Amino acid sequence: NCSWESWLTQSVTRNEDNETLRERREFWRSQLNRSQVTVRAINIGQGTTATHWTLNLIPPNVWTQHWRTFQGKNVSNTARNAGNAAINAYNKYRVCVSPHGRHHNDTSLCDTNILLYRLRMALRDVLISGLQVLSDSPYPYLLAELLEAKPDLVYFHTMRQPDSWAYHRSRAHPTDIICRDICTSSSSYFEISDCCRTHSQDDTVSSLSVSDIRLRTTSVRRAANKNISELATKFAWHQNYIHSLIRKYSAADYIELCAWDDTPTKNAQSRSLYQALRSVG
Repeated sequence: NCSWESWLTQSVTRNEDNETLRERREFWRSQLNRSQVTVRAINIGQGTTATHWTLNLIPPNVWTQHWRTFQGKNVSNTARNAGNAAINAYNKYRVCVSPHGRHHNDTSLCDTNILLYRLRMALRDVLISGLQVLSDSPYPYLLAELLEAKPDLVYFHTMRQPDSWAYHRSRAHPTDIICRDICTSSSSYFEISDCCRTHSQDDTVSSLSVSDIRLRTTSVRRAANKNISELATKFAWHQNYIHSLIRKYSAADYIELCAWDDTPTKNAQSRSLYQALRSVG
């Protein structure tokens, strides 16, 4: 199943920064006309939670983006270009964070305020591009931005048991980025728009980190069990963070789905998501 509450016995304290919240709200109010938004549903589940499987629930006529894959009848070049631009903006973070990245020490290219502005503008363009359903990176890392931009959407959340997710995700995507432990102003380890934002000129992406279990060896099995457990706990905390945000933005239509849960609950959740996604088209 996809229970995570037991993982929260380990304390992971994150704080909301009022200045960040205020600045985010002002940005989206000034930059987005909500009446122009074409997106109707977003999968906010992290990758490696059966995100590919949910694509089967989306009607074939609905314009959908999953990473660089676009499905739906006659998806326009405008929609494709917008979706790819959002991925490119997200990848700038990854390049800057990597110790082997070309721009790792170049603060003019790796300033978090600059990167965030570009990522937000790319996200704005996606929201009005004609795309109707979004899935996979970078969107799960931008939940606070999305809810502030357009709260009254279908937000569906593919889930997985924390230890299983940490093991498989680190194996397939060891260079994904999360917030450092020192970033106590971040509301979640997986909300990259919040990571160590100090609102100063010295606020660079060096304050972000690759996953703290990023493996430099050939096999995930060589990773210390403690590191896997730490990432699983942070993932579980993120599930709590999602719940708190959804409660805050009550206009959102929220659906959870655990693809590993072979119970009537999963079947009911699948039907609810299928019906919600049918209404998109």
